[in-house]
This record gives sequence, C-alpha cells and structure tokens, in this order.
Amino acid sequence: MEALEEKVISNLNHYLFYASTIRQAVSTARLEQETHGVTTGGSGHAFISDPTALLAMKRTTPLKSIKIVTQVHGEETICNPEAWLSVIDRLYKLYEHQMAGKCMRKRFIKHEGPLSIMVQMGISKGTYYNWRDEFIRDFAMLAIQEKLIEPRVNRNK
Repeated sequence: MEALEEKVISNLNHYLFYASTIRQAVSTARLEQETHGVTTGGSGHAFISDPTALLAMKRTTPLKSIKIVTQVHGEETICNPEAWLSVIDRLYKLYEHQMAGKCMRKRFIKHEGPLSIMVQMGISKGTYYNWRDEFIRDFAMLAIQEKLIEPRVNRNK
C-alpha cells in the first residue's frame, strides 16, 4: 500500500475500528439537538421564526464534528462524522458478498484478532493481509471521492 501514507492508513483503520463509537456519538449529538429545544435566534435576513423549520434544518444539516473517547487517543474530535459513516457503509456494501468482506467485518465490527480470523476462515496470513490492504485501499478511494482525504501528490517533483 505504498500509494497511501502510513498516517492515512492508520487513520482509516482507526475510523473502521471505532465506527460504532462514532455512530453512537452522532446519535447522541442528534438527540441533544432535539432535547435542547428549538431557539429561533436573533433577527436579520436569515432569521427563521418557524421552530418546525428550524428543527428540520438542524436534522438535515450535517454535523461538523463530534467527540469520542478511544483507548488509543483518549478524547478526540472526528470531523464530518456522518460523511465518514456513509463511506464506511458504502465500503461494507461493496464487500457484502465477498469473503474479504466477511473477514473485515470480523476484524473491524466484531473486533476479532487477525490470528483468530485466519484460523476461523482457514486463510493464510498473506491472504488476510492482502484482503485488509485491498479493503483499506478501497476505503481510501471512497474517502477521496467524498473529499474526506486528499489524493497523494507525487513528492518527487
């Protein structure tokens, strides 16, 4: 996976591993938006006096960021969490009927260790890591399409 920098690969693995935590934080943030009540703000040309319209706007406006707590980094901020979750959902859909998809669901959703997965699925270490690398590469391509990460620029110029 030489086309992807180690930091990018690490971040992508992190998003996959903590997707359920991110999903829960998004749900909590959305609930908090609704339980804080609807305020109409001040005045001016952008003033919205309709509480129902304001609530609808809040529900449809993507969250800019959320905070999660992980074992690795402690508290951290995830920018564009709903976009990341959408890309992750598309990734799993792409691999839905493939053995590699089953393997990666065991790793990133069920948090099973690589050796356990290899034994359960009867695959070699090489097969496991080839599938993982392909999965991460496809994740990166989807993230680039959504402008969540930038494509690598040739640094030899």
